[in-house]
Amino acid sequence: MTELDRWYLERDGVPTPVTLDEWLEWAAADYPGGTVGLTTVDGAEVSTVFLSLEHHPGSFYETMIFRGPHDLDQWRYRTRAEALAGHTRIVDALVRGDEP
Repeated sequence: MTELDRWYLERDGVPTPVTLDEWLEWAAADYPGGTVGLTTVDGAEVSTVFLSLEHHPGSFYETMIFRGPHDLDQWRYRTRAEALAGHTRIVDALVRGDEP
């Protein structure tokens, strides 16, 4: 198994490696705890989620904008705290009319 083949669950705000069986059980329960933030600003949806897979080394969380001029822009984070701060920063920028 390579490093990018690992599955993760968030435990106490920390991405923790788990077995495939543990991950499948979590996924079957509709990803509990997967959403970190979901905010709509002027019709654009800012979504921050726990990815559960390490898509890039050190990236377990992602903020993505859906719809609007920044459609599909994305940012990735290592920790839940960074993801929450990033979500807030991006929402605040959009509310002000600034670039996220």
